[in-house]
Amino acid sequence: MVLPIYYKMTNTMKTTIIGFILFVLFYNNIFAQCTVQPAIQLVDPSDSIACGNVFTLLNAQSPAYGYGYWKDIEPNTIFSPSPTSPNPIATIDTIGINDFCYHHFYWITVYMTCRDTSSVVKVKFVKVPTINAGADTSVIGLTTTFHATWDSVGIGYWYCLNSGNDSVVDEHSPTTSVNVTQAGTYIFVWQVNNLGCVASDTVQITFNTSYTQLNSIKNLYFYPWYDCPNNYFQLKWSPPDSSTTDTLVGYNIYRNNVLYRFQTDTTMHHLIPQDTNCSDNFLGGDGVVFPPFYIHVTAVYNLSHIESLYNDSALCMGLALNTKEIQDNNIKIEISPNPFLDYVILKGQLKNQEDISFVLLNNLGQTIKCYPIKSFAQGEFTFSLSAPELSKGMYYLKIIVGQKVYFKKLSKL
Repeated sequence: MVLPIYYKMTNTMKTTIIGFILFVLFYNNIFAQCTVQPAIQLVDPSDSIACGNVFTLLNAQSPAYGYGYWKDIEPNTIFSPSPTSPNPIATIDTIGINDFCYHHFYWITVYMTCRDTSSVVKVKFVKVPTINAGADTSVIGLTTTFHATWDSVGIGYWYCLNSGNDSVVDEHSPTTSVNVTQAGTYIFVWQVNNLGCVASDTVQITFNTSYTQLNSIKNLYFYPWYDCPNNYFQLKWSPPDSSTTDTLVGYNIYRNNVLYRFQTDTTMHHLIPQDTNCSDNFLGGDGVVFPPFYIHVTAVYNLSHIESLYNDSALCMGLALNTKEIQDNNIKIEISPNPFLDYVILKGQLKNQEDISFVLLNNLGQTIKCYPIKSFAQGEFTFSLSAPELSKGMYYLKIIVGQKVYFKKLSKL
């Protein structure tokens, strides 16, 4: 039988044990009645609009103890310098699915295991339009056409800074016409408003009524050709007769009535890679197919860039795609039938194994149908493209073979 051993507690031991029990009770009481600083957001107003992807008005009361941090219900928002800053700059993600939309921000305070959440800060992020009023220019006459662009976000509006003598035909169209009652230099503003987020750009146009001294260019010449897989061309002209009153500074080259570029040389050409001052995108390269257009060249005079009239035009049919077959050192493709009714058959010969994809474009160069990439072995191959749903008309087939791109004009019956 084992007898119990008894110890006599000293007063010091009793004090220590009582103190420990009181500490445990106090500690448990702290967690049972966890206190945290109230989370108070100070944004005014708390329902706001932010133009662009940045909001700078976040503000909150810092806790006296513990810490606080901002949280956005939408993911990938960046708070600078830190989400724990009471007044950070919030930058939202506009690349993925969380594009411009409502975001809900909360200020959260934390102490130990307790936390408090503020009322919501509701912010609607609105895309600021991307716009361009066009290049400054000079024209002969009192009428011209604007060449503004924008990303189709919001509503556009034209107005003149020195108004009173101008009349815009359709003030909401980026390519509308404008008439003035007297010659001079006018500054026009193309302004686009998207839900209160406004972008503006200006264009300066000089209207001239003097025709007599502005001599036009002479002997306009244009010749395009095709050497698979490249398009080449030469555009050239002779300088105008000299003028005793105006100074020739260069030439404006137009596709129809749209300015392509200004230059000082009397030739624009894409002959071979070693002899070119223009890419084949003038004809419709880089995957963009243009319908036929007229080429005009005007002589430009003086520092104000006054233009002559054009006295000759050249017709461009776009990319030279009317080849019987597509062929180079690595590939040969024949397409039939053309014109087609419901489908076309591509028969070809590959020197190497290739991944090939096909894109069908309309006559404006817009993509209307894509066919997935398919791997073809070396040698002969046959492939059928079905498009019975297309309406009658002209189309272009873009054939992507590895890193090379070919085009073929098709006609749908």
